Amino acid sequence: MQGKIGKWETDKRIQWLGFWKKAILLFLIFIPCVVFSQNVRTLTGRLADTKGQGIEGAIIVLMNKADSTQIAWDYFPTDTFRMEHECQEEVALLLYVSAIGYNGRYVEVDGSQEEQGTVILEPLSVTLEEANVAARQPIKHTYENGKDVYEIPKWIREREYDLNSLLSRLPGLIENGGIQIAGIGSPAYLINGLAPLGGELSNLTPRDIEKVSIIRMPAAKYSRTLGIINIETVKTWRDYLTMRVSDNFSYSNVAGDNLSLSVNLKKGKQMHSLTYNYGYKPSRNEAWNTYETIIPEDSIYYLMHSAEYLDGTSKTHTLMYSSRYQLTKNSTVDLQYNFNTTASKESNFTQTAFEDGRNVESFSRVGIDGDNGAHSLWLRYDNRFKGDGSKRLTASANYFHLNNSNNNRVLENFLYSNGSQDSTHTNYKQTYKNETFNASIDYKTTLWDKVNMETGIDFGKLWINSRMNRDNNLSNDHSETENVSLYLDLNQSAGRFYCQLGIRGEYEDGHFYFLPSAGLSYRVRNDLNFMLYYRRHAEYPSASDLNTNVFYFHKYLYSVGNPDLKPTKVNHLRAYFSFPLAISLTCEYFHRRDNAVNSTMTDKNDPQVIAITQVNLDKTHDLGVTLSWNRTWGCYNLNASAGYKQYWATDPMVNYNLHKPMFFAYARHTFDIGKHITASLLMSYQSAFSYYKGYSGERYNLSPQITLSLIKKRLNIRIAGENLLHEGNLYNQHQYEHTFLTAEYDFHPRTLSIGLTYYLNNFKDLFQPN
Repeated sequence: MQGKIGKWETDKRIQWLGFWKKAILLFLIFIPCVVFSQNVRTLTGRLADTKGQGIEGAIIVLMNKADSTQIAWDYFPTDTFRMEHECQEEVALLLYVSAIGYNGRYVEVDGSQEEQGTVILEPLSVTLEEANVAARQPIKHTYENGKDVYEIPKWIREREYDLNSLLSRLPGLIENGGIQIAGIGSPAYLINGLAPLGGELSNLTPRDIEKVSIIRMPAAKYSRTLGIINIETVKTWRDYLTMRVSDNFSYSNVAGDNLSLSVNLKKGKQMHSLTYNYGYKPSRNEAWNTYETIIPEDSIYYLMHSAEYLDGTSKTHTLMYSSRYQLTKNSTVDLQYNFNTTASKESNFTQTAFEDGRNVESFSRVGIDGDNGAHSLWLRYDNRFKGDGSKRLTASANYFHLNNSNNNRVLENFLYSNGSQDSTHTNYKQTYKNETFNASIDYKTTLWDKVNMETGIDFGKLWINSRMNRDNNLSNDHSETENVSLYLDLNQSAGRFYCQLGIRGEYEDGHFYFLPSAGLSYRVRNDLNFMLYYRRHAEYPSASDLNTNVFYFHKYLYSVGNPDLKPTKVNHLRAYFSFPLAISLTCEYFHRRDNAVNSTMTDKNDPQVIAITQVNLDKTHDLGVTLSWNRTWGCYNLNASAGYKQYWATDPMVNYNLHKPMFFAYARHTFDIGKHITASLLMSYQSAFSYYKGYSGERYNLSPQITLSLIKKRLNIRIAGENLLHEGNLYNQHQYEHTFLTAEYDFHPRTLSIGLTYYLNNFKDLFQPN
């Protein structure tokens, strides 16, 4: 029996062995068929120097010409090369060839031919001499499709300290509390044509930037955006590991610090980035307020003078991880996670005097312990198809979760004119939980006669959950808001003309808004062109504007949101003229309906208590004209602008005589001292002006800065004095209907800051066998 079983097992093994032999044989036959069925192309050629002598030991990278995406690379020990690659479609190709002792070179490839001939490389010594001559090459400017495009030289990228200092060099951009487009205001940003993911913009360094485009005619795709800065980054093809450490120390009347550590890794078709930020920000300032209201129908007169002394600190930790995976030659997937936590402590001492028949004087101490944590997750898929950008599909989704908790302790002592005293002690805890989900799909293609079309859909939903516990009395508020947007943009270049049309539809809270846009640009040459642009958009109230949870100042006054606040409908007209010598003129006009301003109302439960809220104005108008000039003389650059703005409104409560225009001037002087030092001096002035029912005092400042680039341009140091010359306190006034409010702040704006940034690079180069 055992013999039969053994014989049966032996026969079974022989059968299985025969089966696997057949399977392996079929596999070996089938695989070559699959391999050779792919569209494989070969590129061959020879490498030589300027004297015709062969160059051995070179590295060659084959990439897509449109976006420099790596296709293949190899190391060739001889002076000939042979590269094979799979080509699924007709795309323009580019070779990058580099060898020790020679300058790297880009070579356009004719994919239809195998033999590419001889590639000539110049000796590195010649290149270095040429680089010394051209080390101060200027920023190159072109005007393409209604936008200004600037190519940033490498010597400027390596010298500038951060993104703002680099952008402030460009004509039409100014640094005034952040980068602004002259005559337009704060822009939105794009990185390589896509909206940056959370933290991606702050992690960008000047060394990463190759081109900057200023877009003054935003398409309907970009909703309320007034202007756009598109940043094109330097293309990289080698594997690398880089680390950047930066620390920014600032001192005004208190000292603050911001530390950042970023590690970036590229290996094959993957890119990973890990960033950690720590911020410590103390604040001390004084504020003086006068609040007055008269409500005749309720026979209420209320006048309050207060002086507030603030002392607080906040500590912020931010961790961001992002990764990019190249699926094909033209498609990528981005994934990013961002975590932020902030702990803050704030102490306020306020002395208040009431003059409303009670003649009450109050001394209050408020302590606030705040804690919030935010999580966000981004996922994006991008496909350029042919790689030249003529056809592109982008899909993205984002989830944001915020938990905010504030413990408030209010202790007040009231002294009345009759000598009596009253004390109140209030503890209340406010908790906010906001969740946001956004998803979008965008598709871009080229239609007939070179007409470019871009269309897409955006969906967003906001959940607001707020809770307040005051003296063991709970109040909860929950609301949900949905927004759906559809857009279609068409644009075409016809000779020197560029035109675009856009249609956008937005649906939010049961209301639909039809928002068209149109733009026309004519280019005589790069330094002589003009542009006309019209757009209609809607501005929605923020979550805090609508939130009915109150914030207490004291027992007689609090602030509260207005859930009935309407969105603001805006009609916007812009004209832009560019002239030789880098002179440009920008004219802006805004017509707004239902613009929001501060107002007051009485508490239904206690008419003696006043609430500060917001209401809508009928119509408001803004008009602005800005003249800009940018000029370079040797190592000196001047970036200047000046203009005026006028605000007025149509409303029964608005007095037209109070509308005083604003005049402003800006100048940034930049001096390139030697190879490693850059100095700049920023000066700005703003006159006192009135806007709708508001008034702001005069402002001016003087801010010097010096930047050093040391240790083979790896260490950048910035020493800056911000607002060293300033008029002092900031004064603002607001008056509408029953409200009259004046506020004067002393924020100690004069600040000294020192920043250090150090770059560590480790390139994995095939020149080194190990």
